[in-house]
Amino acid sequence: MVPRMVISEANVNLYRARAGVAHRVGTGNSISILEDPWLPSREDPYIHTDHAALVGNTVDSLMRMDITGWDVELINDIFSSRDANLILSIPLQGLQEDSWYWRGEKMGSYSVKSAYATLRAQKEIQHSSDSSGFWRKLWNLKVPPKTKHFLWRAASGTLPTKDLLLSRRINVCGFCPVCNEVNESVIHVLTRCSFAILCWDQLDWLRDGQEYSNFAEWLNEVFQKCTAEEVRIVICIASVTAKAKFSIDAEHKKLELLAKKNEWRSVVSTEYGKISEVEIGDGSNGTYYLQFIEMDPNALFLPVVLHADMIFYVHSGSGRVTWFDGDGETNGNKHKSPGRIRIRRGDVYRLKPGTIFYMQSSLDDERRKLRIYAIFPNSVGDLREPVVGPYSGIRDLVLGFDKKVLQAAFQMPEEAVEEITSAKKPPQIVHAAQNSSSRTFWELEAQFIEVFLGRNMYNLIEVNKKKKSTDVYNFFGGDRDVDNCNGWSTAVSSKQSQSLQGSNIGLFMVNLTKGAMMGPHWNPTATEIAIVLEGQGMVNVVCLGAGRKECNNTRFMVKEGDAFVVPRYHPMAQMAFNNGTFVFVGFTTKDENNHPQFLAGKRSVLQTIQKQVLAVAFNVSNSTVSRLVDPQNVSTILECVSCAEEEEKIMEEEIKKAREKEEARAREEERKKQEEEEAKKREEEKSRREEEEKERKEEEEARKREEEKRRQEEEARKREEEKRKREEEEKRKREEEEMERRRQEEAAREAEEARKRQEEGKRKREEEEAKKREEEEAMKRKKEEEERKREEARRREEEAEARKKEEAEARKREEEERERKREEAAAKRAEEAKKREEEEEEAKRKEEEARKREKEKAKKEEDRRKEEEQVQQEETRRQQEAAKEAEAARKAKEDEQARQRKEQEEAGKRETEKTRQEEDRRQGEEQAQQEEQKRQQDAGRRAKEEEAKQREEEAGSTEKKKPEEGEQEQKQEDIEYRPGGPGGEGRVFTKI
Repeated sequence: MVPRMVISEANVNLYRARAGVAHRVGTGNSISILEDPWLPSREDPYIHTDHAALVGNTVDSLMRMDITGWDVELINDIFSSRDANLILSIPLQGLQEDSWYWRGEKMGSYSVKSAYATLRAQKEIQHSSDSSGFWRKLWNLKVPPKTKHFLWRAASGTLPTKDLLLSRRINVCGFCPVCNEVNESVIHVLTRCSFAILCWDQLDWLRDGQEYSNFAEWLNEVFQKCTAEEVRIVICIASVTAKAKFSIDAEHKKLELLAKKNEWRSVVSTEYGKISEVEIGDGSNGTYYLQFIEMDPNALFLPVVLHADMIFYVHSGSGRVTWFDGDGETNGNKHKSPGRIRIRRGDVYRLKPGTIFYMQSSLDDERRKLRIYAIFPNSVGDLREPVVGPYSGIRDLVLGFDKKVLQAAFQMPEEAVEEITSAKKPPQIVHAAQNSSSRTFWELEAQFIEVFLGRNMYNLIEVNKKKKSTDVYNFFGGDRDVDNCNGWSTAVSSKQSQSLQGSNIGLFMVNLTKGAMMGPHWNPTATEIAIVLEGQGMVNVVCLGAGRKECNNTRFMVKEGDAFVVPRYHPMAQMAFNNGTFVFVGFTTKDENNHPQFLAGKRSVLQTIQKQVLAVAFNVSNSTVSRLVDPQNVSTILECVSCAEEEEKIMEEEIKKAREKEEARAREEERKKQEEEEAKKREEEKSRREEEEKERKEEEEARKREEEKRRQEEEARKREEEKRKREEEEKRKREEEEMERRRQEEAAREAEEARKRQEEGKRKREEEEAKKREEEEAMKRKKEEEERKREEARRREEEAEARKKEEAEARKREEEERERKREEAAAKRAEEAKKREEEEEEAKRKEEEARKREKEKAKKEEDRRKEEEQVQQEETRRQQEAAKEAEAARKAKEDEQARQRKEQEEAGKRETEKTRQEEDRRQGEEQAQQEEQKRQQDAGRRAKEEEAKQREEEAGSTEKKKPEEGEQEQKQEDIEYRPGGPGGEGRVFTKI
């Protein structure tokens, strides 16, 4: 027997991905609300509710402060009714630790038997789910194989969605990248996403308002309610929707230059602040990772370890950043003291990879929130998103080790290690106010960090240490590169901010007034990633990738909180609307020698080119080129009233034209596809008819050959049967004649023997003669009786033979009559069916031609369906007739075989009876011979005795008897003795 084992914390990794494993809620501080299976449901133990407040939180946040009951009001407000009912049904364990248990056993212990039972139950559920024939309907759809494969993956939940990644414990943001509202599941992508709803709203007959838990349930409902044509339309739309959506996913990071404010995903959300993130593409080289950190006054951003550079800009508020540079020099076991800076609106700073830092927002009179935009590049000069995430919590860094390792490494008592490891994990942003209990916790954690990084050298709590000298650049405190009535702009590099040295990363800020424009320009050395801080505007980006299908000139409107990217070498222009300013800050991938090239203004590159060359390049006159170049005496920030509005109109027109073009292209493709399908269907129908006609002719010829063969075989069998019967009849007649001859001889022999015995008796004394006569008569009567019995038996045998023969001939005639009638009926049915089939085909053909002339083009598909049904019915009828004919032939063959077996059995019986009669006759003859020999011996003995007696009498007789003796001798001479036949004595005959 396989021993059972209790699933403890050490075995979690073995069973985490198994469907039979779930959490048993204790304190709830180690169970993730969204990521772990902890609901008491055998079908689905995961939370279905999508809510931003649940991201990153644990189950204990749903309990009351004393951990003795659930926060019912909170649960009912946040969760769906299904999730809320399941949560409230869980009994709380008080201070008991969270644990894993096996759902296949009542005691929660794993066993191999229960694992097999769980797998078997899952398989049965999967098979029973197809009780309505769902999978059969899916695989029988008349759609391309790749579409069937897509539907199978969608119905089985294996499409590459983020919900699937989360179910496999892959830590990704589960929000749909299109609508950025709920988790990206298969049912959401294909039916509920805003992109999908735009498609389904066109089908009024599909709207039912019902919610479905998965795509298979939704598709099964479509199969039940819709016609075949409607099902194909639904499948086509679902396939196109999925293709478009996943194409967006594949190309979004690569081609999308704009990330709207609502596309920023929430990472942390508490009552004291929030963190959101976004990934934005540059068109070719990859994606860039940005974060927006918002902290309420007097809030604390808990310590983290950076995995990449962090370059940030302070948008509003103020606060303090404290950090330890992991690359700092050491002196023995001492590290450099921590760095601290005060930050305020407009500040720019960089933290290196490996830095441990935390932030605290200030509590000022205006209670302004601290808002920070940050970018996290992978390496020096590489702004693409980090591979392993931007940072990790210092608590996770320290407490990732086992308790024994922590106790030995930090030389702390077990109760202290237990206290800090069992403490509830706080959110990333908390309130900065501290009480005695929280101070104890921070001091304990600081002790871990102190030992981890260098004892007595890294204290994040005390702030009375000597501060590092820092260099923070502020956009609003320095000189501006360009400043006029239309706005201003400033660029920051390592020359202005020492913190940027070694990063090869620069920053810039642009402030455009109403109706102003940053002149057309491009950056030949760097990509620009910008975030809108205030107002709204238009961005026009020119694509220089001629010949690239995905490269098009782009214009888009941006608002506050939006992020956009302009790739290297791409000309651009930013414009403010007439009703407000347009302010944005950005990051560049080049620190030094980062000089944008302008096409207009005082710094226009066109002024460095001779006018004659420009005239040839533009293919215009020199005077036109002069008007293009000469007026450029203003700065790079230009006045452009209503330019943004005009660009917006152009953008809307381009979107409209693109939509119309796409719709026209889709209609043209659909038309071509329909024409191709119709041509293909006509060709297939023609081929099918030709093939059916060919098969029908071949079947008819084969049937005729088979009938001819059966007829010849039947005639040969009949001739053979008649020959055999004639031979048997002749043989039987010869045997009967032989038996008759033997009976006659036997009768003659018996008559002769009787006569001899009669004469013999007369010669004896009177008494003996009388006795002998009586015996003779009795024997004669016996013989006659036996003869009569034998004659009666022979007559009965002949009558039985005659009856059997007559019955056999009658059966044969009946069988032949039935066979003839069956053949005539089958031929008649075949002829009638063929005639009826030809009449029906002719009538249907005429009717089909009439309908085709009368009906419009839209009804062609219906005609094709009816014709297919007709062909199918005809095929079914032919198959049924063929089955009937085969059944009749089989029955005839079985009857013939039964008749032959019966005749063979009767012939065997007759042969056996004949053999038995021969044996009886032979035994009778042998017995008769033995009796005859015995009678002869007795007769000879009696004759000798009689002769001796007569001689004695003759010797004592007188002379008067002499004449009598002479007379007696004369009589003796006239008597002839003959031996008797079987069953009788010898007979005496008198000579005449």
